[in-house]
Amino acid sequence: KYAGSALRGECPTLPVTEGLVFRSCFTQSGDKSNNRVFLEPGRYAVVLLCESGGQATYAAKGLPGTPAVTAVCGKDNIGLAGFFTSDQEQEVIVEVSYEGSGEGVGQLVKLP
Repeated sequence: KYAGSALRGECPTLPVTEGLVFRSCFTQSGDKSNNRVFLEPGRYAVVLLCESGGQATYAAKGLPGTPAVTAVCGKDNIGLAGFFTSDQEQEVIVEVSYEGSGEGVGQLVKLP
């Protein structure tokens, strides 16, 4: 039901978050993923993680009020890209792209 993708290699050694719906990993600049994700009703957070010098962009198509967001990783390596609510069961297209040095991961997390 929930699926993620790893592009050209393993995920960076980052903990899997509780409530994880989608995770996409990047090992080099220019990596992109485009995935169909099933959402249940509820509230979600987008979390982007990357090594210093990286920049990750997240976009969810088909979700009103969720524009593309960019997280630039600094010393904390975490970008909280935003929150949104799904009021019904639906499929959406989740796109994540990565630019810069190091590795990164984009995650979609369902909040309790």
